[in-house]
Amino acid sequence: MPVDVNEVVAVCADLADEKNLRVTVQEALKGGLIAGATTVAGGLLLGPVGFAVGGAVGGAAAYANAQGKFKPVSTVLKEMEPEKKKILYDRVQRIISGITIEDGIALLALIHSSESMQAKFMGAIKFLVQDQLKMELIDGL
Repeated sequence: MPVDVNEVVAVCADLADEKNLRVTVQEALKGGLIAGATTVAGGLLLGPVGFAVGGAVGGAAAYANAQGKFKPVSTVLKEMEPEKKKILYDRVQRIISGITIEDGIALLALIHSSESMQAKFMGAIKFLVQDQLKMELIDGL
């Protein structure tokens, strides 16, 4: 009996948590633009002191704007549509083809026992998040 789709997603979610992978839900560049614009505006209005004031205000504004716009990849994987879960499952099945694995626990043990296997799984996760879900990945390490 092959590993269930939901078990594969759970194992990939655990690995993503372990590697502290996150995605941006909206553009991360927006925060940089806010901070940069207020720094420049502060510098133009108040001179050298304005750079510090504008930077602090812009940083706080960017922070406030970014709240809730980053989420763990594990959450994204668990909330995916069944078709996307199937895409991840198929990629994992190709990785472990020729290996007899009966459940998610054995799969998790296999991943943790091999750096190369972790790299292959991370590749499958990154493919799904970037190419299929069109999200920007932020490596936590």
